Amino acid sequence: MFDDPLAKRLSQFTPDGAGLDRDGLFFAAGRASVRLSRKWIALIGALILTQGVTLAFLFWPPPPHVAPVPDATPTVAAETPSPRVGDQAGMWTDRESNFGADNKMFPNILVEPMIPAQPPLRAFGPLPADLLQ
Repeated sequence: MFDDPLAKRLSQFTPDGAGLDRDGLFFAAGRASVRLSRKWIALIGALILTQGVTLAFLFWPPPPHVAPVPDATPTVAAETPSPRVGDQAGMWTDRESNFGADNKMFPNILVEPMIPAQPPLRAFGPLPADLLQ
């Protein structure tokens, strides 16, 4: 099968696994291929810090509640005089100036119709007649 003497000589060699640990070699190569970036270390540190601050705020005891101290001198409420009947006429004049003589707050204003006169456009064409009834 092999006519080449070099190939015949090389085929006589067999690997010797006694000197190398295949699993250890692959494990060391995998660890060496991964470089831990400083960005990841900074991100992990920031996350640990924020979690610590969050836990500190959650478990920090609230300050004691101090009731406000009332003033020592009581205040006397001033009595307001009741309105006289003659003063209430001002309310009626204000009402008439706001509403007008016909008691309507806003005058009738003609506004365009809110719905257009044309039928709306449909994505899949007009609806069947039996659905419109």
